[in-house]
Amino acid sequence: MDEVGREIRRLREARGWGQTKLAAAADMAVSGVSQIENGHRNPNSATLIKLARALDVDVADLFPKGQVPLPFDDAPSLEELHAAAGCKTNFLVRPEKQWLAAWPRNMRPYAALENLRQLEAEFAAVEPLIAEQDRSLPITKRHINGRFRQAYMRWLNGVMAATDIAREAGEIGPEETLNDLDERAVRELEQYRLAG
Repeated sequence: MDEVGREIRRLREARGWGQTKLAAAADMAVSGVSQIENGHRNPNSATLIKLARALDVDVADLFPKGQVPLPFDDAPSLEELHAAAGCKTNFLVRPEKQWLAAWPRNMRPYAALENLRQLEAEFAAVEPLIAEQDRSLPITKRHINGRFRQAYMRWLNGVMAATDIAREAGEIGPEETLNDLDERAVRELEQYRLAG
C-alpha cells in the first residue's frame, strides 16, 4: 500500500496540512499517519474511511489513478468469480451507473441497511474466491491494490453510503455505527412481535 501512503501524503500536503493536523482530523495518532504515509503500515478499512473523511475525499481518491493492472490473461474476471460464487445479487459487478443508482441520498435508512446486508453477503461469497486467486501475489498487489479492486471498493463505498444515509436521516448520531441502527431495528421488531 505504498501507493496509498504516497497519495495520502500528497492530499495532505495539497491542503497545507502537517501530519499532526491530519491525525487530529482523522482521530488518529500522528505515528499512525506517519507509518501509513511511509509504507510501514497498511491501513484497514476503518482507517481508510477516517482518513478520507478528514481529507474530505472519497475512499477511492486515496488510491492513485492510472495504476497499471497486472497481466493475468488466464485469471478469471470478477464477473466469473461472482458467477462461480452463485451470488443472488449483483452489487459487486453491476455497471457504475446502476451501482450509484442503488444508493440515492433520499433512500430510507433501513433500505440502505438492507442493501448493505445484501452487498456484504455477496462480498462474503466472492471474497474467498478472490483470496484464492491472489494467494501467490505480494500483499501490495492484493485487496484494494489488486485486480479485484472493484469488489473491495464497492464494499467500502457501500458501508460509507449506508452510514451517510442513516446519519443524514438522523437515525444514527456521529458517534454511532450501522450496528447501532441494526440493533435498534431488532429491538423494535421484537417489541412489535410482543405487542401484536
